[in-house]
Amino acid sequence: MSTSTVLPFTTESNESAGAIERYRQSYRLAQNITEFAEKVKLGGIVVGGVCVVVASVAGQWTWRHSLPVASFSLLAFAIVAVLAAHIWEKVFQAQGRMLEMGIDSAVNSSPFLSNRQRAVAMSLRHEARNLSSIEQKLA
Repeated sequence: MSTSTVLPFTTESNESAGAIERYRQSYRLAQNITEFAEKVKLGGIVVGGVCVVVASVAGQWTWRHSLPVASFSLLAFAIVAVLAAHIWEKVFQAQGRMLEMGIDSAVNSSPFLSNRQRAVAMSLRHEARNLSSIEQKLA
């Protein structure tokens, strides 16, 4: 007579490690979007600064010859560039934060992760840089 053994369902399976890797990649994407937002802001500041310098030089040159319309328009463009970069920075930053919140919600409600794995996955937001620390926490 043969007996069969029923194996209990555990969430500590290989699929969990794959899920954690997907969450790590998602957190890295959210972090990249947030870093891109900072680059947009810095780019706008650089463009605005270059326009102010060029407007200053153009103002010195045209002030002697005619009305410095070019320098005033460059100053206006500098202001618009800095404001536009600031607005786009906020848009990209909001997108990154919303993605991060969605990932947090997915991790929290995942039936494939144990509570310990959820804690590891949630901590990936801060340490999504190397996979070895993730593997050490899972082992």
